[in-house]
Amino acid sequence: MAYETRGQNILVAEDDVQVASWLKRVFEEDGHTVEVAHTGSQALTTALENNFALIVIDLDLPELDGMSVVRKVRAAGRHGPVLIMTAAHSDEDVAKGLDAGADDFLTKPVSVQVLRARARAAMRRSTSTAPQVVGFGDVTIDRTTFKARGPLGEVQLTAKEFELLRYMINSATKVIPRINLLLNVWGY
Repeated sequence: MAYETRGQNILVAEDDVQVASWLKRVFEEDGHTVEVAHTGSQALTTALENNFALIVIDLDLPELDGMSVVRKVRAAGRHGPVLIMTAAHSDEDVAKGLDAGADDFLTKPVSVQVLRARARAAMRRSTSTAPQVVGFGDVTIDRTTFKARGPLGEVQLTAKEFELLRYMINSATKVIPRINLLLNVWGY
């Protein structure tokens, strides 16, 4: 799948309501869908129940700190890009964040231009390192050949069929609302 600059699902985990609102507005202006979590436990639950093209997280969250959220998301097998955006800026903070599983580290305040560029770069790297074959149960799909395999054989998929099946496999443990399919598969 080619890297798309619009229509991605992004999670913002930020306890400062004004900063969270600013981040939401910036990403929505770029055509993304944004969910906001104001606590670490809410961020963790949301990150594990949904698929996000990007997670932007503050380290200083109530209930569960951002570093712990990143570690738990990675331990659960979620490999989507994570940007830590925080006021903490020592070399030790940066090293700990990256070692916990974050893909990048931004120090507040950050400009809109830098935020957007880092988000695009993280999402672009994520799509280039995605596994070539994914599956659920007896069904697997191959990103390189656009073929689906199951107990009854193999079928060639169109690009849209592939994206739909990929989204359904990635969301296999939950009910998918129609709006999520429209946003994430058709890009509305």
